[in-house]
Amino acid sequence: DTTDDTHVHAAEAIANVSSENPPAQEAFFTAGVVPLLLELLHGGDRTRDASAKALAKLLSPVSNRDAPGARQANPAIQTEIAKDGGIPPLLALLSAMSTHAQIHAAECLSHLSRGNAETQVIIAKAGGIAPLLAMLSNKDEQAQAEAAAALGQLTRSNEDNQRSVARMGGVPLLTTLLNANDLYVKEMAAFALAETCRENRDNQTLAAELGTITA
Repeated sequence: DTTDDTHVHAAEAIANVSSENPPAQEAFFTAGVVPLLLELLHGGDRTRDASAKALAKLLSPVSNRDAPGARQANPAIQTEIAKDGGIPPLLALLSAMSTHAQIHAAECLSHLSRGNAETQVIIAKAGGIAPLLAMLSNKDEQAQAEAAAALGQLTRSNEDNQRSVARMGGVPLLTTLLNANDLYVKEMAAFALAETCRENRDNQTLAAELGTITA
């Protein structure tokens, strides 16, 4: 379909230009691309995947710790995506047939909840924790890593989400990934465990009993 191809190419261009690029992210946001991308989340498989990727990159923080705005997502973009109904279709993509769609949706949810208590609550109440935990058992290492990263952001300074992850069996799943072959998977699993257990004595005890310290 020609229209689908056009939408996919446009979304891919937005993703490529805005990745870890705060000025470009702000320019796209000001130009009004977020509502358009949210609309594409209700399209065909390729269109939804490309839209989720573009939204994730619009939120992607600068990885260079010394750069302005490093490790932060744009709060205005986070708010618009959450308030305009972007979270339910992103959660639906976590169970998509396409692993790429799952990865992009998890990455977007991770950035949405980064440093944002409001979106942490919205994602959790919408049922976002369970499908992210399910992704930890995906055979694709990038899917595992992005799911763990999202869980880490969701549980950061959020006691309710920490409890939910533990109650749903997330601590043993994350502990298992500490022995993964892929270094990034290990890093994100360790991050998620650290945030799930931070200032939470019950989760700390559970993690210790599961052998997290020696994993």
